[in-house]
Amino acid sequence: MDGMEEDNPLVSPCSCTGSVKYIHFNCLQKWLLSKMTCKEGQNHQTLSWKQFECDLCKDPFSYCFKFGEKLMNIVEMDKPQDESTPYIILESLSIGKNSSRVVHLVKASDGHNKFTLGRGHESDLRINDISVSRLHAYLNYSDDIWNLVDCRSKFGTLALHQGNLDLELDKPRTLQIGRTVVTIYPKKSNPWVENLAQGAKSKNGMKDLAALRALLKDSESSGNRSVLPQELQNRQ
Repeated sequence: MDGMEEDNPLVSPCSCTGSVKYIHFNCLQKWLLSKMTCKEGQNHQTLSWKQFECDLCKDPFSYCFKFGEKLMNIVEMDKPQDESTPYIILESLSIGKNSSRVVHLVKASDGHNKFTLGRGHESDLRINDISVSRLHAYLNYSDDIWNLVDCRSKFGTLALHQGNLDLELDKPRTLQIGRTVVTIYPKKSNPWVENLAQGAKSKNGMKDLAALRALLKDSESSGNRSVLPQELQNRQ
């Protein structure tokens, strides 16, 4: 195809067809640059677009394109050149048909390693959402780790976790599954067994008593009494 260059290839960024199907990569970059708003502060940079989509077919654009074995970023950010400078990139995800895009670049240094997030104009990283508090949370870099800390915001701060979640004794963890919020309190013992052993009563007392009897029976048959409360383990 004519016009194919290694550093400036023809790309098809949307669903348009015919004579407007392809555009040079650099031309698309310059066009998006003209629509971009940039806000820079001490050790942080925010790039925003009211619309990050094709004006004709309304398809949202990707942030990068693959040309052969090369991955080309359509959005250029001022990333640190040296590997010793820690940085993190955050994106404000849009909901529904909203095609706006906001990307934050945060760089930590010895003199500045704490950054505020919120709806207020004084926040380092501003998030224009009514559900976000004026001072919602802050990012802190310490001991080679980025920490996200909630600032007693109205709706809280959730982190999307992937993989295994480590639990520590006496340190509760709150999880949201769909619209259900569950708080887990890791303990050494089983509180319901302790309560039953002490004669605690409940509305389902007969069911709980049957469960305790089954637990006693299983422990006697297996010889494993570690699942029982201490006062029952010592019983002969």
